[in-house]
Amino acid sequence: MKQNLSLQPFDTVSKRVDKGRTAIYTEIAAGNFPRPVKTGKRSVAWVESEIDQYIEGLIAKRDAQFASNRAEAAK
Repeated sequence: MKQNLSLQPFDTVSKRVDKGRTAIYTEIAAGNFPRPVKTGKRSVAWVESEIDQYIEGLIAKRDAQFASNRAEAAK
């Protein structure tokens, strides 16, 4: 699988993950969100494939929780 190395600016990333600046930087500090790449003196961007992986992780977490809840309900 080829990794997509394109960079996405904050506004694009924010819309894709439906989080604001504070939430994104809080998650970065906690180690739960990909770190940005510095692209200029006052600008950063994120690697698109890392954001894709983050979103895939959220979906996997949701699916695992759903399966766990269904298994618990079947008892």
